[in-house]
Amino acid sequence: MFRGLATGREEYDLVPLYEAPAADLDAVHFRQEVARDLERPPVGDAVRRFADEMRRVRQLLAAGQQRRHELQRGRMFVDAAVAYVESVAELERALADAPLDSRGVRAFRDYVRWLVGAPAFVRLRAEATGLEAEFGQITYLVHVRERRVVVAPYRGEVDFGASVEASFRRFEGSGETEYRFPSRRAPDLDDVEGGILDRVALLFPGPFDRMRRFVVGVSDWIDPAVRRFDREAQYFLAYFALVERLRARGLAFCYPEVGAADEDESAEGIFDLALAGREEPAPPTIVVNDFVRTAPERIVVVTGPNQGGKTTFARAVGQLHYLAALGLPVPARSARLGFAERIFTHFGAPEALADLRGRLEDDLVRMHRILTDATRTSLVILNESFASATLEDALQLGEEVVRQLIERGVRAVYVTFLDELSRISPETVSLVATVAPDDPNVRTFRIVRQVADGRAYAMALAEKHGLTYSDLRRRMGR
Repeated sequence: MFRGLATGREEYDLVPLYEAPAADLDAVHFRQEVARDLERPPVGDAVRRFADEMRRVRQLLAAGQQRRHELQRGRMFVDAAVAYVESVAELERALADAPLDSRGVRAFRDYVRWLVGAPAFVRLRAEATGLEAEFGQITYLVHVRERRVVVAPYRGEVDFGASVEASFRRFEGSGETEYRFPSRRAPDLDDVEGGILDRVALLFPGPFDRMRRFVVGVSDWIDPAVRRFDREAQYFLAYFALVERLRARGLAFCYPEVGAADEDESAEGIFDLALAGREEPAPPTIVVNDFVRTAPERIVVVTGPNQGGKTTFARAVGQLHYLAALGLPVPARSARLGFAERIFTHFGAPEALADLRGRLEDDLVRMHRILTDATRTSLVILNESFASATLEDALQLGEEVVRQLIERGVRAVYVTFLDELSRISPETVSLVATVAPDDPNVRTFRIVRQVADGRAYAMALAEKHGLTYSDLRRRMGR
């Protein structure tokens, strides 16, 4: 999912940021504050404009390094410097009067205010914008006579370009369609263009000499704090783009109340973000569910028919806690969650020849690691663990895992076909994936709190197909 968020933003290397949840509650609240500020249009719009300009700065620098002609490289360097200083100055103006509640953005606003007044920045801005203004004042003539090109100063000659524009201005209309065609022109100056530029530099040596000194005298002029803000802002903006798309489909997001791990938890209208975010011609229909865990409950056992939404629900609970630890809005109408310092998952994995062990052994090895490392501040998501074992072995192993999790005070969501695991102790609570009352073949994908009783589902199927005990006796004439 996070790699999808980073698509189109590869230059920011965002995936490592999404893989680094907050280490404590204060860090969670700090990130939430920043996210709320950046979601507000005045601040978010200003940061997006700044990010667009910083992207142009990087593009100009990268393109300039690839140019062969020294003067072309220098001019692109100047253009990048102008774009940088003006984007920082514009950001400072936009943030100056913006309503900011977060410690993070307020601190950055104060830093940018200091930066634009710092001597080094003031000097950089003056030199870059001064060069840009000087180049804007340069005018010259190019005479092309057969195979000879002459570059000369402009001395008030007739500007035929202006005459041509005036002639065609009568054809301008409103609402015309703009047509764009790819240019086959190489980005590098060709020999003729390079020769013209060299002669322009001979006619106007002052600006070009100053440009050479500027390029040599200024090296890494992008401030490290500005560079870091530019990257970390994308952490939020990329996620907000997904949130806006899903909100347009009627799905709700909220900032959860995040407290200590032992606190009661509740969330309304949760859904699997990875499922909802799929880019498909026909987006999947999303069924939302609720999640509640109150003391002394620690282990939520989810049972029910296959393909009933159990695994999707477990993923949604895991995502809820992980996104909360990232300080981002979570897929829910409302949520009150206990902080999960670490999240462990145990999903079935296919056999790998390189491992030289079977599925059951692999399940046991991975489960041992979880039970060794999980603590009271952890969340464990188990999905059909030990499914490769016999029913009796799976039940025995599952009971032992649940008891050890309870003993360690670990929170867990356990998706299983073993109803008995939901009745081990008061610390376990049963949730069941339901089917349509009038047709047990139809999954509702609703997960509800009720006593696990797989026999009820089996009886509904038997009744639908006329296979109950009484039905069979009647058919056999008994």
